Amino acid sequence: MCLHASRLVYFQENMFGQVKLSDTAEDDSNVYVFQISTMSQFSTIDIAFISGIDEKTADMEDRTNTLTGSQLTTLLAEKHVAFDEKFRECFNLSEENDAKTLEVGKAAIGNMLGGIGYLYGQSKVYYHKSKHHFLHYWPAELYTAVPCRSKLPWGQLSDEGFHQMLIWRWDFRITLDIVGHWLDLMNVEGWIPREQILGLEALREEGRKFLLAWQRQYNSTTLTVASGMDDYPWASHPSDDEMHEEDYSSIVHQLSDFDDLNKMHYDRDHKTYLDFGNHAEKVRLVIDVGRGIRVTNEEPELKKVPHVVIYCSSISIFIFKEEIPKISQSLGLVKHSEILEQQLDLISSNELVCSDYGLLSLAKTSSSYMTPNSLMNQPPCWRGPIWMNINYMILASLKHYSSVEGPYSDKARDIYVKLRNNLISNVVGEYDKTRYIWERYDQTKGTGEGGRNFTGWSALILLIMTEDYPRLQKRSWLSNPAHVSEIK
Repeated sequence: MCLHASRLVYFQENMFGQVKLSDTAEDDSNVYVFQISTMSQFSTIDIAFISGIDEKTADMEDRTNTLTGSQLTTLLAEKHVAFDEKFRECFNLSEENDAKTLEVGKAAIGNMLGGIGYLYGQSKVYYHKSKHHFLHYWPAELYTAVPCRSKLPWGQLSDEGFHQMLIWRWDFRITLDIVGHWLDLMNVEGWIPREQILGLEALREEGRKFLLAWQRQYNSTTLTVASGMDDYPWASHPSDDEMHEEDYSSIVHQLSDFDDLNKMHYDRDHKTYLDFGNHAEKVRLVIDVGRGIRVTNEEPELKKVPHVVIYCSSISIFIFKEEIPKISQSLGLVKHSEILEQQLDLISSNELVCSDYGLLSLAKTSSSYMTPNSLMNQPPCWRGPIWMNINYMILASLKHYSSVEGPYSDKARDIYVKLRNNLISNVVGEYDKTRYIWERYDQTKGTGEGGRNFTGWSALILLIMTEDYPRLQKRSWLSNPAHVSEIK
C-alpha cells in the first residue's frame, strides 16, 4: 500500500467513521488490502488464496471450489471427526466426562500440536570477556513445541520434556524429530542453552529480557539443568557451595546415594527437603532511580534455605518411588517410612500449600511468599501461584503410593482424589469463563494468570484427566519390536 493510499484510508476513518477502498493498486505496492462489506452478521465468507501459478492454465475455478463453499464445509467436518477419533484412541478419555471437560482436553492437545514450529537463528550466550558480554551460538535450526505462542514463542528445554509427555502419545515420530533437534544444540561441554530465542518473531515478543543464556547455570554433563523457575527463592547469596534439592535428587536417582541427600537437604524441623546454600533471611528489595537493589541486613551463612517449596516436595516424593529396588532399600522414603507420612501431611495442609484449586508453589509460611521478585513490574510467579507441572508430579506419586500396600495408602488416595478433582474443576471452570488454558492459577481465587493459551505444561491437565502418569519402566521403549519396526 502506498503512502498516499494509507493517508486516504486514515482520513476516511476519522471523517466518516468508515472506509471505502478505491479498488485500485499501485505498481510498487507491497501490501494489498481487500474490503468486503456485508449486511448480515451471520454471513460466512470463504477466501481462497492461490499463489505461484499461471492463471491461464491453473483451472482456477475448480481449485477455488475445492477450497471454499460446501466442499470446504464437508472437509472440515471430516477433519473434526478424524481428530475426535484419534483423541479417543490416544488418550482414552472416558465419554462419561461432561462435555466441558472433554472440550478442555481437546483444546489442550490441539493447541499444543498447533504450537509446534520450525525456528532458525542464533542464541546469545553470556561471555564476560567479550566486548558486549555475549557470544553468538552457531546458526541452528530447531523443530520444537513452544510454551505459549502469544507470550513465549520459542523453545524451552525445561518445558520440552513435559510437552513430549503428550505429543508422543499423539505421534511418537514427532517426538523423535523434536528430541533430535534439541540434541543437535549440545556443545562440546555437553551443554544446551535452555531458552532458544531464534528468529524475528521470537525476538519481537518478550525475548529481549530473556535473551542471554548463562552456561554457568548448568551442569556441564547435562545431568541437571536449570529449572526455569524465575523467582524461586534460592539461597539469597549464590555461591559454589549452593546445592539445589531438585538437582541433587536427579543425581541421587542415578547414584542411589541417599545418606548424603538426607544429610545435605532433609530438615527435621520443617519435616521436608530444603535447598542448601549461602543464605540470609533479612533481605529486601529497594527501588533506587528505577532500579531494584538488594539490601542485606544480616550476614549470610551456609545452611538449609528455610522455604518450604512444593517443588522440592514434588521431587522428593516423585523421585523415590519403589519401582527400583536399590532405591527402596537405601532411603526409607517408601510405603512404611515416616518421611513419606510427613510429605503427605505437608501437601494436605491448608496452612502450608493446600488450596481448593491445587497445591501452591510456595508455602504460606515462607518469608518470600507472594513477595515481588527482582524483575521490575513482575508479579510473583513461583512464590505462591498454582502451576500444573508441579501438581502433576505430585499426583503421579500420590497415585503410586495409593496403589501399593502400606500404612499410608488410604491417606495418599484421599489426597490424590481431592487434589485431582480440584485441579480439573478449576481449569475447566476457568476455560468455560475465559476460553483459555492459563500459565498459572491464583491460589486464593483460582483465576488464570500469566500467559493465555499456555498449552505448554499447563496442557498436562489432559493427562491428569486420563490419570496417565510417568512410570519407571524396566524395559526400554525401544525394546518393543513394534516400535523399532515403525522407526525403520
